[in-house]
Order: sequence, then C-alpha cells, then structure tokens
Amino acid sequence: MWAFLAKVSEPSEDAVLLRYEPYYWQSATQIGGAFTDESAVADLRLFPGFNLPRHFIVPGPGKTPAPYDPAPGQDVADWLASEGERVLLVYGENDPWTAGAFELGDAADSYVFHAPGGNHGALIADLADADRAAAVAAVEAWAGTRARSDGAVRPAPIRETLRQFGW
Repeated sequence: MWAFLAKVSEPSEDAVLLRYEPYYWQSATQIGGAFTDESAVADLRLFPGFNLPRHFIVPGPGKTPAPYDPAPGQDVADWLASEGERVLLVYGENDPWTAGAFELGDAADSYVFHAPGGNHGALIADLADADRAAAVAAVEAWAGTRARSDGAVRPAPIRETLRQFGW
C-alpha cells in the first residue's frame, strides 16, 4: 500500500514546504483550505485531521499562525464583485479549486476563462482559441500595446516548473 501512496504523493521535504509556506499561512489564517471528510476511513487514519494548512507551516520562532479569520478573503471577494476592474481569471476545467472560484459580480472590464482539460496551473496559453484571443485582447487593451507574438502558442517557462511539482 505505501508504494502505491508514494506514487500518488511523495513526502515533501522542508525545503519544498518552505517554498509554499506563505500560501499555507494565508490558507490557515485568511482564505481557508481544502477540507476532506475523513469519516468514511476513520478507522484507517494514522494521523487524523492532519491534512490542514496550518500543519504544513514549518515550525520556528514566531511561526504559529493566528486563528482562521474569513474576513480578509471575504473582503477580496466583495471588492472584486463590487469594485473590481480589469481582472482576468483563468481556471482549469479539472482543477478542484475552481469550486471556490471568485465571482466577478459587477467587476468592470473583467473576465473569467476555463482552460479545457486544465488544472491548477492553467495559463492563458491553455485556453481554447477564441477564449485565448479574447484574453490576449483584454490584456493588450489594458496595457495599451500589442503583444509581440506571431500568434503561436509556446510552452511557457513556468510550465516546466509547474510540472516538476505535479501540476
């Protein structure tokens, strides 16, 4: 069984966790994190309730996260829905985090796109042709310039980095 689990998710080293620590900190204190109902496997758990953002903060002086407060995340959602302007959100079609996607509400000149077959690392380059053209046109309008490209979609440099982390 352990060999199977290792293929699904290998243990992380502290150096890897440190790279994501700001995310885990904000998840633990402001934006929340994924929650998995473990009740169906309660008798099989070795570390029940451990898969929570605050448990992925590497211990150290002054590194005890404050209690979770949803107000900052709600402030962002409220701002986006009422005063947001020139926002472009790209979600992956197969990204479970899309379930918590922001709603644009009355955000002006803003767009939401879903990359077909995409996951957490979805980029503008991953969008369907029509959506990619609309996203590029929006960014060009906001920047006041044209993108310097022949229109070909090339792998973004970050793509390899994302793949290294299983995204």
